[in-house]
Amino acid sequence: FAAMDFNGGEDVSGRISRYPIKSTDSTSLTVLPDTEPRVLAHAVIEIDGVEIDFYNTHLSYEKKEIRATQLGEIREIIGDNPRAILAGDFNVSSTREIETALPDHRRANKDDLPTFPEGREVIDEIVYTSCWSITACEVYDVRGNSDHGLLLATLIYDGGKNSR
Repeated sequence: FAAMDFNGGEDVSGRISRYPIKSTDSTSLTVLPDTEPRVLAHAVIEIDGVEIDFYNTHLSYEKKEIRATQLGEIREIIGDNPRAILAGDFNVSSTREIETALPDHRRANKDDLPTFPEGREVIDEIVYTSCWSITACEVYDVRGNSDHGLLLATLIYDGGKNSR
């Protein structure tokens, strides 16, 4: 999903899945003057007969206030959907921004895996509900393909039985 024209192409939010993608859509997020357009992309992915709502985004880097607005919009869209997963570049100055906006959700990156090597910052995240258990989370160096590290988490949907 294209958020804006960029460098002769488009700045996009996308996903790759080895499981069938049943449907996709996107929602434009609020922008302020002098801020870049942003979207929340959504895909319904079927895994072993269960439909998962997978969202990804790239939030504004310009101001904390616009990120708070965008995170509030995301909270309204995702709601309390237990099968929702949200991933992306949150561009936060502190992960407290995510925790404040999504207090009933958990973060896969516990501030110990910097994803933006330039400043050793934790700005990329995977967010999920207590209906998921996380078994692994790590960052891979993909220099040459991105200025960020690739954040990869393994989640298991268990309805909250074994959540941590």
